[in-house]
Amino acid sequence: MPFRFSIPLLSAMLSTFCSFVAFRRATWDSTTILPSPPFALETPLMPLPSPIHNKNNTQPVTLIRYRQSGMPYFLREAMSQGNMLCRDVAEQQNKTRDTLPQPPSSPIQYSLQLECQKLFYQNSWGTGNVLQALYGLRLAARVLGNIEVRIRCKDAARTKSDLVVPWMAGTFVSRTGMETPSLPFLNETCLPFSNAPVHYLMDEIRYELRRMAIALVGVPYPTHPAADFVFVPEREQEMQVPMPETPLLPNIELDDVAIHFRCGDIVELQPHHAYGYARFSFVANYISSEARSIGIVTQPFQGQQQRRMDGTEHTRCPILIGAFQQYLQDRFPNATVQIRNSSNETVALSYARFIMANQSLAAGISTFVYFPFMATFGTGYLQKPLYVEESFEERVNSQFIEYSDLMNSVDMFRLWKETNGREQITKWFTNEES
Repeated sequence: MPFRFSIPLLSAMLSTFCSFVAFRRATWDSTTILPSPPFALETPLMPLPSPIHNKNNTQPVTLIRYRQSGMPYFLREAMSQGNMLCRDVAEQQNKTRDTLPQPPSSPIQYSLQLECQKLFYQNSWGTGNVLQALYGLRLAARVLGNIEVRIRCKDAARTKSDLVVPWMAGTFVSRTGMETPSLPFLNETCLPFSNAPVHYLMDEIRYELRRMAIALVGVPYPTHPAADFVFVPEREQEMQVPMPETPLLPNIELDDVAIHFRCGDIVELQPHHAYGYARFSFVANYISSEARSIGIVTQPFQGQQQRRMDGTEHTRCPILIGAFQQYLQDRFPNATVQIRNSSNETVALSYARFIMANQSLAAGISTFVYFPFMATFGTGYLQKPLYVEESFEERVNSQFIEYSDLMNSVDMFRLWKETNGREQITKWFTNEES
């Protein structure tokens, strides 16, 4: 029977919560407490299954909490050292942070309290990397058991039309004693987040991102696959952001084909050796001849929706995107080719475009597309992520492709500085693949 909060109990819980003391590190708190209170009033109270929220449970709950100030540390460590939940739980068990934890014998609540707009604009990691870290956190909790994960965007009501993270935030209960699908070994789960096998959570990922896309733009037309999306009450109770009664961004013009072209930071400000670009012809070869609209999704050249790290002066990106648009228009004369990067285009809308398109393609390697391409209602074409097993391709609407003859971001950045660098770069992109 689910636990129901009474007013006296809720008051006592809130009082206990306010008495927490900081523990060991300014960026995270840990202490032994009574069963913890819910989020602020903007998040509905939700009964949680045993063992954490059971009136017969007298075990204390250990709280591990990160506030916004701790997120740079959280993401940096998750990127280079390993899954932070694994590391924090190991330390709670008097182990070193570099050893594997044991399944906890007492319940743990692992809480992230985020200012998601700051996380997006000021963080050096992009949306794809942040999602990888947060889903990796949830996967580790699933594997260990007896851990409740709470991810909350304090500014969710204000940023839900702009950002992706509010749509995967919520309360995710311990799975101890509950039937779960096959899971990876703990040592795989605790890897740094670029290698953590979060595809084991793909059912949740697809549900949450498809749900977000429908909430933002609605069902494009009656026969679109999104019309068959089924909302699951148990999952709806987990999510922080409720489904709106009407689309948040109505009357958005969607495309048959959505193509991601990463510009911004690695073109204008600072190159990155891990990213590269394909020739225009390579991308075009995957586009259906039946396509009637093609959208190039990239960072805004102007406006407030771009990350601080992308800069404000864009001179190179318009050249590349303009050449790409002209190439595609010549190659597909019966289609309309649009650039989708106005100042009103948000990162959440970009994800929705990929999820709703018949085809989603990336014009090179980028972690930004991993999650929406694997959650798409259409077909996504992308390079296989490091953490995904070969057999996983059969479980998603994606085709894993190998990019050939890439221009590395570092090489492109160097060419821009040469006397005729612009011409060399444009010629390379527009030439047919060798």
